[in-house]
Amino acid sequence: MAGTGSSSDMMERARDAASTQSSGLISANSALLEAFARASENFLRHVAAFNEETLGFAAERLQSNSEASEALTRAKDLADAIHVQQDWVRAATQHYAQQVGRVIEFGTRAALAGFAPALHAAEQGAEEGQRALRNIGEETERAVS
Repeated sequence: MAGTGSSSDMMERARDAASTQSSGLISANSALLEAFARASENFLRHVAAFNEETLGFAAERLQSNSEASEALTRAKDLADAIHVQQDWVRAATQHYAQQVGRVIEFGTRAALAGFAPALHAAEQGAEEGQRALRNIGEETERAVS
């Protein structure tokens, strides 16, 4: 082993180098945790908006169903009742199709707003962590040689 100093000195230098470089790992982990916390908050805001949308949709459907029921009670004959039902089915089908589009839109927005930034932070954090680990290895090698 080339170098000067006692093995306790080398161990001390290696320990100091590892301690110094480990702060980089701690910093990277902290940034990741903060990014995931922000992502979770964004996602939960979108979930709350989705819940409001869903409740609004349910209220509209109940209102429409109630109106169709009332119209059926006013039907003069079978042909009139069939016409009311056809109108109700057509409107309900369109309404449900629109709602599917809204659900897809909410899911897309939630994913983009919530988790895309977190993935970016994770990539950056992984790079910082790898750099810190390389530095720990290099500093430790220098300390013991």
